Amino acid sequence: MLRTPTNAARRRVAAHACPCCRRLWALSGSRIPSGSWVIACKFCGWHAIRGGPRRPAPGTGGASSRADAGTDWSHRVLFHAGDDHLMGAVEDYLVAGWEAGGVGLVIATPQHRTALRDRLAAHGVLDSLGQGRYVELDAAATLEQFMGDDGVPDPERFATTVGSLVRDHAADRTLRGFGEMVDLLWAGGNAVGALELERLWSGLQDEVPFALLCAYAESHVDEDDRVEIARVHDHVTA
Repeated sequence: MLRTPTNAARRRVAAHACPCCRRLWALSGSRIPSGSWVIACKFCGWHAIRGGPRRPAPGTGGASSRADAGTDWSHRVLFHAGDDHLMGAVEDYLVAGWEAGGVGLVIATPQHRTALRDRLAAHGVLDSLGQGRYVELDAAATLEQFMGDDGVPDPERFATTVGSLVRDHAADRTLRGFGEMVDLLWAGGNAVGALELERLWSGLQDEVPFALLCAYAESHVDEDDRVEIARVHDHVTA
């Protein structure tokens, strides 16, 4: 649930001009479960999350150095131009993990799950995998399991649903996950919920090492959106 800031905090936020429409006394702030602040303009709809943990920039150590040290650990984002671009990137990403003996977790739309399965089956990949090495879930149905009534993911429900699944499958194998839940939220106008979900994924990676590739359609984001999304990832995939 969003927490109500103090009156003093409200005044400090509201005194600043909106960086988008430049109106004074336009901003309001609310604290979300991760401890971050959601800053929003009441006039133009601009918003941002401030104060939460950030992923290290590529080349600065942190997550990238852990991955380079031999653990399949990264939180990547792909801005894709369409289904062919997306499915090709996800196929290569998952196959590389399987070749190393890992597990693939796919949380995607029905259309993309079917397309991905068709591509993998055409190459004979699925037939060669042992039981439990390919796990797939519906993105919308999975979101329903942990989203709060206020449009923000509930950390405890995320931990007991997605978190438990990841811990179980990453216990004795490396895991590579691919997810579209954030894109569904962003396309539906819930950018705050999408960014908070990205932070929950990152928090889960602090508990158990695994790799995650998130995907956003280029048609759903603008240049400012891409910058904001990239801030909560450690690598942008071409």
